Amino acid sequence: MGSTASKHKRDAASTRKSAPKPNNTAGSVAAATTAGETTTTTDSDTTAVPLPDRVPGGWADIAMAMTCYEGKPTKTMETLAQMTAVREPVWRDSYAVECLIPDSFIIWEALQVQCIGAVTAFPCEHCRRGSGLWTQCVTLQDFLGGSCANCDHNSPLTRCSLRSTTPAKAAEENTAAAASAMTASPAPSNAPAAVLSAATSTPCATPRATASASQERAKRLHRMYETTAIACNAAAAALASAASAMSYLAEEYADEAGIHRNVD
Repeated sequence: MGSTASKHKRDAASTRKSAPKPNNTAGSVAAATTAGETTTTTDSDTTAVPLPDRVPGGWADIAMAMTCYEGKPTKTMETLAQMTAVREPVWRDSYAVECLIPDSFIIWEALQVQCIGAVTAFPCEHCRRGSGLWTQCVTLQDFLGGSCANCDHNSPLTRCSLRSTTPAKAAEENTAAAASAMTASPAPSNAPAAVLSAATSTPCATPRATASASQERAKRLHRMYETTAIACNAAAAALASAASAMSYLAEEYADEAGIHRNVD
């Protein structure tokens, strides 16, 4: 997706419609102030106070009305357009309005979420490093696959740290649960063999007593192997999570090295 966004940026000058250019600095601040939006920042943690029903503004109006979008809007765009914009997107100084590609549904969906969603209390790694079109790390539940708007526009969804931490935590919980189950499971013992030996040496022993002892032994072995299988599955989940994390880091350094991969 990174290479696609780069191509769109290069071709923007030749395909862009003449769109209204709202004030992205003072106008955005004024709109947010009018709406009563309060954002406090402490180190890398950002917290947003809930906003009122509607914030009038140039970019928000363009995003929700899909002004200047070329082509047929996606179902996601149409669904988002029915929602209420609560803020003006604040563009980073390193980007200009030329980044809004008229026919890129990816950018338009991200822009709409930027106007509608919630500012995260703990921004993703990309947003903390200053990556992406906008200064705020914004997400919207059930949209963009759990990624923030900046990462959805800028890179594959799996690279957003807000998304990649979830499976890792799940794998850790699975591993801990399996370890706990393994500890609580009764250890295999030679008791069934002893019972069987006593039963066969006693004149009054019956075939039913022998069968019962074998059944108990089988139950214990069943529990032991079942618990071991749970632990192995948890270990596999942890390894899969580690592989995902390594892929994420590889993509991070590919970005810094200027390596661009074509995504069909």
